[in-house]
Amino acid sequence: MSFKNICIFGAGALGGTIAAKLAASKSVDATISVVARGAHLDAIRRDGIRLFEADAEIPLVADVTATDDPTELPPQDLIITGLKGHQLGAAAEGLAHLLKP
Repeated sequence: MSFKNICIFGAGALGGTIAAKLAASKSVDATISVVARGAHLDAIRRDGIRLFEADAEIPLVADVTATDDPTELPPQDLIITGLKGHQLGAAAEGLAHLLKP
């Protein structure tokens, strides 16, 4: 199966790392989107996802589609949650919107 749309729902430390690696990978031919909020969302929109790796001199920077409203995104082939367990209940409706039939 080929994934054309991949969404990371919750782009904090873990989700942001996954999104940056996927978006920067030459072997991934998919649209990468993230659901984030607040100042973090603003920074992603302005600067892209930035990943500071221990052995790198400069950060990995990747462009992704970023939103705080999952209804703005099309149904996804793969959804990765970077949320904490207590955040899942509030995110359930948004996650449901991203599912394909």
